[in-house]
Amino acid sequence: MSFIVATHPACQVERIHGFWGRIRSNKTEYLDMYPYVPHPALIIIDFICLAFFSCDLFFRFITCPSRKKFAKNSLNFVDFAALVPDYIEIIAGHTLEVTLAIKLMHYVNFLRIFRALRIFRLVRYVPGLWIMLYTFKASFWDLLLMICFMIVGMIVFATFIYYAEDHNIRNIPLGLWWALITMTTVGYGDVYPTSNVGYLVGSLCAVTGLLMVGFTVPIIVNHFVMYYKHMQSMQQAQKREEKTKKEMDRMRKLIKEEEAETESQHPCESKKEPQNSWKPQNTVKVSVTEESSNQYGQTSLSNPSPPSYEGLSNTGIHRGLRSGMARSTTSGNNDNRTVNGLEETKM
Repeated sequence: MSFIVATHPACQVERIHGFWGRIRSNKTEYLDMYPYVPHPALIIIDFICLAFFSCDLFFRFITCPSRKKFAKNSLNFVDFAALVPDYIEIIAGHTLEVTLAIKLMHYVNFLRIFRALRIFRLVRYVPGLWIMLYTFKASFWDLLLMICFMIVGMIVFATFIYYAEDHNIRNIPLGLWWALITMTTVGYGDVYPTSNVGYLVGSLCAVTGLLMVGFTVPIIVNHFVMYYKHMQSMQQAQKREEKTKKEMDRMRKLIKEEEAETESQHPCESKKEPQNSWKPQNTVKVSVTEESSNQYGQTSLSNPSPPSYEGLSNTGIHRGLRSGMARSTTSGNNDNRTVNGLEETKM
């Protein structure tokens, strides 16, 4: 900011002696070339800013994990280019003659414009700026189409106004300047038509420019509105998420406090199993086997095994019961085999 303020006449003082140290050339000529210099307070502020930004750039460079990516970053290049003129001015002022230093600074001072480009660092902190960047990126082809239309219109109307106002607009490049200022409705007034034909060409040029700009600007506005609404929805979702997280943390804290209070009131209580809980005395294990059919890829339950009668006595009644149970089991198995065989034959 100091270099911007230093260009104002109110912040400049008259030069009394050479600013760069030793003077080996004509002092009168040197003072005539640069009669005013920035105020000493601004020079001090400039040196403080130079030291601060130099340390910032140096420490960011040595702590960066990937120095190649750091060097390829455009904003880091802007920071470096903005510091170069100050160091060149300090070195040249103490090593070169005044005239050589002045000539050198003529070629180096253009790098001071990079100081103004540092404003783009605010993009990451101001949402409106990166919305504009995204809008221009999304509207690139629309802007390119508008520029092509403008160039075609400029060439056409510059040619018309050159032949209509040959005494006022003496060449077509000057007519291009007039057409651009007229189509964008700026109208500086440094070049203007004076004949009736020139008035007609100027009117057509202004209306054409309005139509070209009017057809393209709404597309850019739509992109801006889309990104702006998206940014608002993201911010609202983030706020809701933070609010929900705070509520969950508060509920967890309340639950922990309730548990701690309960434990402090009943420290000797322990969980006991109910005395009247029913437990089965005898358990019956039933095993069911599965038999996979390799021929048809089907799975079916196997035939149940006959009931056990090993514990029956050998008396006559019991012996008949045993033989009857065996016959019924055998006949059931034979029936099952017959049914399965019929089904397999049908299939």
